Amino acid sequence: MRFLSNVSGLLLATTGAQAFFVVPCSRPVVVQRADPIVNPGALAGHVHTIMGGSAFNFTMSYDDAVSSACSTCKVRQDLSNYWTPNLYYESENGKFEAVKQLGGMLVYYLQRSDSRDPEYENGLLAFPPGFQMLAGDPSLRSFGDTLEQRAISYVCLGVSGPETHQFPPQNCPYGLRVQVMFPSCWDGHNLDSPNHKSHMAYPSLVDNGVCPTSHPKRFITLFYEVTFQIDDFKDKWYKDTPPFVYSNGDPTGYGLHGDFVNGWDTDDIDTKEPLPGFENGLRAGMTTTDMVRCRSLVEQSRILVMEVLSSDTEETDDADLDGGGESDTDNDPDALSMANLGTGQSSTAWVEDDEARLSMDVVRVYENTIVQLGNRLGDTLGGKIQIGIGAEDHSRPDN
Repeated sequence: MRFLSNVSGLLLATTGAQAFFVVPCSRPVVVQRADPIVNPGALAGHVHTIMGGSAFNFTMSYDDAVSSACSTCKVRQDLSNYWTPNLYYESENGKFEAVKQLGGMLVYYLQRSDSRDPEYENGLLAFPPGFQMLAGDPSLRSFGDTLEQRAISYVCLGVSGPETHQFPPQNCPYGLRVQVMFPSCWDGHNLDSPNHKSHMAYPSLVDNGVCPTSHPKRFITLFYEVTFQIDDFKDKWYKDTPPFVYSNGDPTGYGLHGDFVNGWDTDDIDTKEPLPGFENGLRAGMTTTDMVRCRSLVEQSRILVMEVLSSDTEETDDADLDGGGESDTDNDPDALSMANLGTGQSSTAWVEDDEARLSMDVVRVYENTIVQLGNRLGDTLGGKIQIGIGAEDHSRPDN
């Protein structure tokens, strides 16, 4: 099973072993405490920005992934999901504000291998159905110079200097580009592993080099680029170290990580034909309108929940006015405390202010409204969300 012969036209747009193509993802399909790899059927320990197929959900299979009606990434045949943690600015008084992403995410598929690989003659393999993996370690707060840690890097755009493995020590006028290189050497048997990483290994040079004999098979190399607009906070630095923190509580940058769930249609992969629009190495597929309108099952469920809450609010408006109680929207939607940093209770660059003000902790929303929702979620949504599973453990930052 050689890799993606259907994108051969695009690979020919570059040369030799360094050929690659890019899947541009214009916007998230959802921003949520969801991670079907590490926390299937439950809330994740922290918020992620998820790109890709609309079938993304708290629990999902390969069949679910390829059933996506749309994607926020450009290539129509790629219904995979790609995600990374959110970045926040931490103010001097301990409040948090979401940092905007610039331009969504770029997902590079790098065609790299080495003639000394144990199974070099088999070429690069397609990701098999059901395959998923994690790169990086969200618990790290220092650098140990392992292959895994060398795969995490930062580029301070607008400032000269080398890449770093932690947050750079200065403002970045044109954005902070965060980069995640995924391992490309596979054990040849497992679609996942208990830690979601050991079925994969890095080649000897991280992005190049030789695969170990324990992981002799070679996939194409995945590489994420996400750029954060930290220049918005250039006048708000109040200490010598960068005032930023990931949603997993990491203030160093060493805990950056990325997740991948395969959603490529293997029927397309094995056709030996280029993807439509890629014959000359050009990007094509999902239109901008398609990507903007695309919503995940998680987001569709949230919207249904908010509709129910809104109808309840209309019925109790008079009582609220008489009681004179403080409204949730009286508070700054962008100001978070460390206690709710992982809940997603903030506005983001991806939603309008009015919608952001309706956003709330998904645990409270689902627990308080599931009875009212009843059949409105339907078997498809309600069955996959599995409300309540693992909810008691929602504050634990596993990933």
